[in-house]
Amino acid sequence: MLRTSDGKPGAMRALVILTLINLLNYVDRYVPSATKTDFQKDLGLNDFQSSVPLTAFVVVYMCASPVFGYLADRDWSRPGLICFGVLVWSVATACAALATDFWTLVIPRACVGIGEAAYATIAPALLSDFYASGHRNKVLSYFYLAIPVGGAIGFGLGSGLAAAFGWRVAFVAVGAPGILIAFLTLTIKEPVRGALDAPEVSSSGTVTVSRGGEGKNQPTVWQAIVVLFKNREYLFAVFGMTMVAFASGGMADWLPTYLQKRHGMEESMAGTVIGAMTIVGGIGGTLTGSWLAEKMTDRVDNPYFYVCAMSMIPTVAAAILAIAIPNMACCLFFFFVAQFFLWMYTGPANAVIANCTAPIMRSQAFAISIFLTHALGDAISPPIVGAISDASSLQTAVSILPVTLFIAGVIWAVGYNTIVSSVPLLSGQQGSEDVMELRKNSLSAITVSTASRKSVHSVF
Repeated sequence: MLRTSDGKPGAMRALVILTLINLLNYVDRYVPSATKTDFQKDLGLNDFQSSVPLTAFVVVYMCASPVFGYLADRDWSRPGLICFGVLVWSVATACAALATDFWTLVIPRACVGIGEAAYATIAPALLSDFYASGHRNKVLSYFYLAIPVGGAIGFGLGSGLAAAFGWRVAFVAVGAPGILIAFLTLTIKEPVRGALDAPEVSSSGTVTVSRGGEGKNQPTVWQAIVVLFKNREYLFAVFGMTMVAFASGGMADWLPTYLQKRHGMEESMAGTVIGAMTIVGGIGGTLTGSWLAEKMTDRVDNPYFYVCAMSMIPTVAAAILAIAIPNMACCLFFFFVAQFFLWMYTGPANAVIANCTAPIMRSQAFAISIFLTHALGDAISPPIVGAISDASSLQTAVSILPVTLFIAGVIWAVGYNTIVSSVPLLSGQQGSEDVMELRKNSLSAITVSTASRKSVHSVF
């Protein structure tokens, strides 16, 4: 159980506000999937076209994420950037209700990506500065509980409102509250950056952590990319998450339609059932994964990757059975089992990203992870499923999704067997020699890159 004393002053307030906003984030994100049948019929869209709004959102979201990550690491006000993002996505969501054709639906949904990029890249890094690394698995698990809960509300509320009042009302209903809640972020006090991390210096001892804007070595986006792509722990975490995003994005967008077409379930009932499975399985799986990762800390060398990898075994098996078995009750049961084990990776995988990256580039680390997971994951999976469905059948299309879950498990298993884990730190503790060396090398690379850039400028 997380205590108020586990973080810096204002930490619990920040966690509550940011988790509430994350909840709205995912309510908004899944309303289009819950109302797909309605707006598809109203606007005359085929299966492929009906998935493009989600893809447009994800493409803009992933492209804008590095921009906001860079701004956050350059000491812009992180609560202010988050407030801006929430306002943009809330207004854009409500505007989608005015759509009259394909493009007037796609454009506002794409604009939602700008707003959510400002939030999703910054909030995890902001929370990481309120809590030491030993608490981040638990903190980020609570924060990301908003994904299944928000997704469940989005499916249930979206389908319910669409059935009662029409799909346009559903878009307005989920967009309007964000306009008010956005301003709560301005009550969060900006914490000192990196104050709860182990001291980070270059091998020469000349580079210090940027704390509160005092450092002068914040990396550019390109420098951050170079450093992060040399960080194997980061890469294993992110590419495993990418494979999960491909499967979960495709299934989230198409599962309501799948249940309607294959099992004859009504739209409102499909949204309610998926919402119930998501909220129960998501909360249970996320909390179980966080708890198990902490329990395994003294038993295995790399508990975070261990939990991520092992959770994929029952996830893949249950997903295959859910798609293969024609009985609706069995299908729903195995989808629920898959949901539960799927969510176990959430806290551990994000804690890996937070703990293995330096504070001066942590927002960019999350931003780049968002770019990769969406560019190679849920930005492309919904239209791929839609295209395969148009060419053959939806049953065939969704059958490709368990394959990427299996690949995710393999990636994390390799990470577990080859990576020296970042040792979780509690307040006041120092990092292991391996972690310290990783951070020294990262900062050395930034320093060398900066010096090289300056010398090139001096030549010209």
